[in-house]
Amino acid sequence: FPVTITGSGGYTIRIEPTAAVVRNITGTLAGTGLIRLNGADRVIIDGRFSGSGRFLRFMNRTLSGSTLNLLEDADNDTIANCIIEGVNNTVGMLNFQSSTKIGGTGNDSNAVIGCLFRDTLGNTIPTGMPNTCMFSQGALSNDFNTFDNNELVNFGFNGVNLSTTSGDFWRITNNKIYQTRTRDAGMVILQIDGGSGHIINNNSIGGAAIDRSGTAFQTSSSLVAISLASTVTNTFPITINNNTISNMGISGTGGSAFFGIRVTNGNVLIAGNTIGGNMMPYDTIKNNFDNGAIAINGGSSIVVENNLISNIAYYRASGDRNAGITVSTTVPNPLIIRNNNIHTITGNNTGTTTSNFRVVGIIATSAPNNISIIGNTIRNIQNTNTGAVGLS
Repeated sequence: FPVTITGSGGYTIRIEPTAAVVRNITGTLAGTGLIRLNGADRVIIDGRFSGSGRFLRFMNRTLSGSTLNLLEDADNDTIANCIIEGVNNTVGMLNFQSSTKIGGTGNDSNAVIGCLFRDTLGNTIPTGMPNTCMFSQGALSNDFNTFDNNELVNFGFNGVNLSTTSGDFWRITNNKIYQTRTRDAGMVILQIDGGSGHIINNNSIGGAAIDRSGTAFQTSSSLVAISLASTVTNTFPITINNNTISNMGISGTGGSAFFGIRVTNGNVLIAGNTIGGNMMPYDTIKNNFDNGAIAINGGSSIVVENNLISNIAYYRASGDRNAGITVSTTVPNPLIIRNNNIHTITGNNTGTTTSNFRVVGIIATSAPNNISIIGNTIRNIQNTNTGAVGLS
């Protein structure tokens, strides 16, 4: 090791198991990765045997080493139905890296489908958990890549991290993201720091199983399910649609906040998402500080419509805000908040709470001139005062 696949030409390489028995490809390689697709095109690594199962298991057991890397204009490659394990504490287990190829365009049109990303050998102590499952960066942007129908379990900070140089038109869809261990560090599950034109649809985030059941997905620090950072560009629209976020929250009584979807920049449509919900008993959210299940902190043109936000409880018994939708920016033009269903938002604030820090359905601490808040249904907003005086 490492295994490096390079070359050019019109061929296709296919790697697959020969039987329905898990094949282990292991190593302890630091640096550039256990498996490297270095400028390699049309490589298919498929862990299925006879069309089903995951029988290829890739493991890198060193803290400074990734498991699979795509680099130097690796295009049209597919990694499917594999088990990908690691303990990398810097970037991802699977990385889309930089390209220095003259005339290159980055690592484009690749697909990661149906894989299981997890900590190596089931080791869930903090030093045995990978930092990030999938990471993208590069001097040349990595465009038109697909990350679909994967399972992500037991990671330290990010399930997916698209850096400021990650590229455009990523499809992050149909993934199941959960944890079997409570963390004590800040986590951003889908961290989008760059690019535009992304599709973030139909992901399930929360709980301790693929259906979000079991123990809640928790950390004692801040917890954000989907984040668009200020470094995201406004060039092409981004959609965040039909994701389900539930059975998550802040452990303990510390002053940390939960955000379901947080937007700081971008031309964004946020539609049809469920945060909390009420389909199953575990479809709940636990919050401990000023938040918004959907928080708009910036952006170009933003539409928030047809989302369900419910069963969000504030547990800290202090002077904080627990909100369905929070607006704290004057920038978006327009900002449209319409036809959302917000209910069962509860709190137990102290008597010193001010008007900006209560249990609310929708709150705009600051707002743009071109804002529309229409057709929303808000009900069952409850606050229990634990203080000695009335709320102000």
